[in-house]
Amino acid sequence: MARSSVFLALLIAAAAAIAAWPYFVANQSASAVAAGIPTAAPVNRDDLTRDAQVAFWEHAVGQRLPNDVLSPRNLSEQYLQRYRERGDLGDATRALATAQREERVAPHSPLADGATSRTSSPNKRSADCWVRPPGSHPPTDCGQ
Repeated sequence: MARSSVFLALLIAAAAAIAAWPYFVANQSASAVAAGIPTAAPVNRDDLTRDAQVAFWEHAVGQRLPNDVLSPRNLSEQYLQRYRERGDLGDATRALATAQREERVAPHSPLADGATSRTSSPNKRSADCWVRPPGSHPPTDCGQ
């Protein structure tokens, strides 16, 4: 008797779930529409404009303004972000070069120290292992 009442209860619960399914689907689609409303902090796809940002900062660095620390720093950041997105080791090498230029402009500034620490990461090590001048030996920590 107890087994048949449990079976009957499960059968009624399943029938109720099947009957409630259209209502659930209708309400879920309404919440999906609400999720499409812009939020206070919308997510912007800045990877779509990465090349334009790199071109802008390359132009700013190319002007060779004295004491300009921000342009090389921002260019280095854009190169590193593009490296993360695309995996091009040339971007990691260019990021290191612009960070070193920033260090020459303002030695031991907080911005320059941050830029060189950003490029002395595994990304920089990877770039040093694969992109180096002809005839030079790879660094010792490349695993070769």
